[in-house]
Formats: sequence, C-alpha cells, structure tokens
Amino acid sequence: MAGFESLLTLAKTYGFFEFYLPFLLVFSLFYGLLQKSKVFGEGGTRINLIISMVASFYILIFSPMSIQISTFFSTFFAETSLAIITLVVGMMIVSLLAGNIFDPAGWKNVWSKSLGLIVFGGFLLGIIIFWTSGGFELFGQIAPGVAVGTEDLMLIILIGFTVVIMWYMSRGEGGGGKE
Repeated sequence: MAGFESLLTLAKTYGFFEFYLPFLLVFSLFYGLLQKSKVFGEGGTRINLIISMVASFYILIFSPMSIQISTFFSTFFAETSLAIITLVVGMMIVSLLAGNIFDPAGWKNVWSKSLGLIVFGGFLLGIIIFWTSGGFELFGQIAPGVAVGTEDLMLIILIGFTVVIMWYMSRGEGGGGKE
C-alpha cells in the first residue's frame, strides 16, 4: 500500500489533481456535448475538438479567490457519490421491506404519477450538493469590481425559481397559455 500512497503523493506534487484531471473532465464534457448537439453540423468534429481544447485550457488558469477548481470537483463528486449511494441503499431497504416494487411495471406506475416530484427532487438535490461543495464560491465576481457573495447568488436563484414557478402556474392545463 505504501507504493500507492507514494504514487498519489507524487501525482499531487506534480499537479495531476489540480490541473490534469480538471482539464480532462472539462475537455470530455465539452467535446461530448458538442458532438451530441451537432452545433457545427455533421462534419464539425475538428472544430468541436478545438473549442473543447480551448475551453479546457481556460480551466487551467481559472482560480477564483476563495476555492480552487480541484477542491470544488473533489468535494462535489464525493458528495454526489454519497448521495447516490444513499439513494441506492434506501431503494435496497424499501425493496427488502416492501417486496420488488422497482420492477419495470411498478416503476412505470411510480414514474408516471410523480415525474414532476422526482425531477424537482433531483434538481433540488443537485443544487444542495453544488452549494455544500463550495460551488457558489466559484462565482466570486460577475464583472470586474462587482463582487457577489453566496447570499446574493442564493437570492438570485430564489427569484429565478419563483419566476419559473409563476410562469408554470400561469400556463394553464393546456400548456399553451391562460384558459
């Protein structure tokens, strides 16, 4: 085990976690999204590659005032993993006590009745994990000289959430507008 520890220490010393892994993650995400969305058409592979590389290199110089990007990624993915493990264990316990309710027919029934609640819960869980892992500290400044704190960002999100709810409630049953 001492060899593995020294390997991790060496990797940390040479910036593997601070630079290479964030670079690789952002490159993969950008490239995958650009390829999937086909923004530049079917033959846009080279331009997708260039844009992904440029965006990823910008991550290497990104260092907000209060938190490093590598610290955010490590905390964010650790907390996300814990949330997923907690959900899976909860599903295992429910299956143990209530029988196999997660079979395709049972799950389809649950999914159709509570899709909105499931999506809202997942979105809320994602925001909570982003918040507790220090994600809002990455947005230290909106413009040069205009500092934004965590409380300000939460207020902006709350206002945006309220606007979305008001828009959704005003659509009516048909989805096309007021009735």
